[in-house]
Amino acid sequence: MASVAVPTPVPGRGVFTGRLFSTTVNGPIGARSVRLAPVFRAAPESEDGAYVLDEGRSPAATTDANGVFVFPDLEVTEYVLLIAVAEGQHELITESSGKPRVWKVDGGQVTNAGEVRVAYP
Repeated sequence: MASVAVPTPVPGRGVFTGRLFSTTVNGPIGARSVRLAPVFRAAPESEDGAYVLDEGRSPAATTDANGVFVFPDLEVTEYVLLIAVAEGQHELITESSGKPRVWKVDGGQVTNAGEVRVAYP
């Protein structure tokens, strides 16, 4: 199995990668659209926030046959990850508490989400 090359991030920009895995079929989910939506907070230290998925501007990627996705050139901010479940419909990746899972992408760094486990094919 060939793996996706993860590029070296440029200063001031970040890279986000991970692997989408189905607990339903016990295997990777290939050829699936994944999106990132930036998180906006009222104050930098606030726990509360909102995310906005803009179909025209939010970063998008497609998983390879091994379920691997890479977003190679991202603005430095916090993101939530959404998985396409149907045309124009996305499912938000959440913590076990039900709250959105938020990842921080830092400049010059690769943020690895690891294995993102979901209960659908």
